[in-house]
Amino acid sequence: MEKLIQGNIYIDIFLTLTGISGAVYYYDQNWYILGSILAIIGIIGLAKILDPFLEKS
Repeated sequence: MEKLIQGNIYIDIFLTLTGISGAVYYYDQNWYILGSILAIIGIIGLAKILDPFLEKS
């Protein structure tokens, strides 16, 4: 059950890459609100990926 709640690392990587690349594209097109939303999604995905490495033992 814990593994199901934790999610899949590949989904987190996909969300991170999609969020960051989409944010860069929409910032370039001067759509700042949509770019900001995608940047937040990308940062959340990156935080989920890095969380196991940053936990204290």
